[in-house]
Amino acid sequence: MPTNTDPDLNDGIRELRALIDEGNVLEAVGVLQRLRGRWTKQPSLFDGDTVAELRDLAARLADVRSQALDGMLADTFGFDSFRPGQREIVESALDGRDCIGIMPTGAGKSLTYQLAARALGGTTLVISPLIALMKDQVDGLGEAGMRATFLNSTL
Repeated sequence: MPTNTDPDLNDGIRELRALIDEGNVLEAVGVLQRLRGRWTKQPSLFDGDTVAELRDLAARLADVRSQALDGMLADTFGFDSFRPGQREIVESALDGRDCIGIMPTGAGKSLTYQLAARALGGTTLVISPLIALMKDQVDGLGEAGMRATFLNSTL
């Protein structure tokens, strides 16, 4: 257990631990980002034990998130594993980082934003230049149990 004396920091660590134990990945990522921001601004609050615990919690969170993504990939899209580059793109989106995925045709770019959208919930806007691709995407998402629609120049 950390030996720091800052109650807000200790509360944040307890909250992070509880969220990871519950499997609440998205909220845990937010708490971890908040704690990392605090480290950037006030590193003197973080003693060696605190840093070690946060590293352990971050590693646990990465494992929980990886398992959750694997489960969502299988349950929603029917795939056993990611293709090269897909996991990294999805994780970047879930971390709130800017990301561009440059992959050849048929390499699975669509899955990266679809899986990220599924994990994040809410509304996702996708810009596509091809009407046929829009229709194909909406049809596929409907088959996967996700609501989707498109707007194009023929409407």
